[in-house]
Amino acid sequence: MTGSYSVEYIAAALDGDSYFVPKNAEHRCASRAILKGQLYEPRTHAIIAEIMAERPGNLLHAGTFFGDMVPSFSRLAGDGLLYAFEPVLDSYVLAKLTVKENGLENVFLQNCGLSSAFGIAKMVTR
Repeated sequence: MTGSYSVEYIAAALDGDSYFVPKNAEHRCASRAILKGQLYEPRTHAIIAEIMAERPGNLLHAGTFFGDMVPSFSRLAGDGLLYAFEPVLDSYVLAKLTVKENGLENVFLQNCGLSSAFGIAKMVTR
């Protein structure tokens, strides 16, 4: 038996990259920034760029939300991999769509959270 899963989103573009903002989270800061055609937390992108220039390699991104930082971080990883984790299914689905639509081949995206313990947790996002 096969089913379908869908998430309502608003398609957006910024500097040639495609994003898929969750309709139920368009009020959040990262969503508002992308919808206005701006990077969310531009200083974070700049700091990561500085770090990756000094120490190139793989990059770990925990909590990707809908992938608002994924295209930038993917490029900053260069020849390395971007290991991206998102525990909320709706956000994961949209981050995965961001990876696919932008052709980001160095992204290893997982639908899980990071913790010091193995287990299942409930994520409250509202």
